[in-house]
Amino acid sequence: MVSYVRRSTRKRTTTNNRKTIYKKRTALPARYYGGARKVYRKRRTVGKTLNLLGETKLRPLDTLSEIAPVPIQIGAQAYMCAFNIGAAPIFTSSNPLNGIQVSQGVAFNERIGNYLYYKKSHVTLRLEMTAKSNAPPIQFRMIMFKPRRAVNPSGITPSWSTDGFLNTDGESFGHATLGTTGLDLMMQPLNKRDWVVYKDTKFILQNYNNLEDPASTPQLIYNHYPAQKESQLNCPYYKKSYFPSGAISPTDLNFSYGIVYYAHTLGRSGILPNGFEVTTRGTTSFCDP
Repeated sequence: MVSYVRRSTRKRTTTNNRKTIYKKRTALPARYYGGARKVYRKRRTVGKTLNLLGETKLRPLDTLSEIAPVPIQIGAQAYMCAFNIGAAPIFTSSNPLNGIQVSQGVAFNERIGNYLYYKKSHVTLRLEMTAKSNAPPIQFRMIMFKPRRAVNPSGITPSWSTDGFLNTDGESFGHATLGTTGLDLMMQPLNKRDWVVYKDTKFILQNYNNLEDPASTPQLIYNHYPAQKESQLNCPYYKKSYFPSGAISPTDLNFSYGIVYYAHTLGRSGILPNGFEVTTRGTTSFCDP
């Protein structure tokens, strides 16, 4: 919340009228736990100075092209396509993008020493429909999240597959929970008690319709809805990290982000919502002081 301090000053006019102005004070960030305001300002000044002295480097995320979806569970009518940033997946059926592993060296994507300052990962995801004949529209729900470490015991890795959502009784379930349907994934609230949700959005895409004109010339057209969607996501870190000798991953476990697309066919036509592919590109930026 931005606070204001009021003061009076004399307006430079011939009538010597007084005018009240408002001076904006520096506002603390929403998740600041550092104590006094002057301590925060001192740390911010130190951080800006280090940014001037340090070298900003980029670590590319793994490039994945045209990743096909998979069913949320055996025999289910809903499909999903999932990704995770980090070495170990935080839920099943996810495709690792890595992006936080940095080895020792002097190259543009390596570090010098056992410390570095992570900034953020920038990910671009392109969801593109594949050609299907007379296929109905598909509703998607894209979610970007990470574990809420404060509520998870040490040594326990939470699973989005079984605890990502809340049912009408307030109990957690996931896409791998027996009996979960596509409507559950589209309509039920997320389990924000155990997960920090950065993005939750729904949209509808239309498959290409393979139609033929009277001259029997095949055409690819689509109606009402677009056939592709691109999303650009920022995964913030902004934290100094320690790497043990010989390690390429930091000791902090707070670097795993999950990104998932859930798909549900509209119209209850019985056609599976698997007519799409996802392609990813991205980088992780860090400062090597």
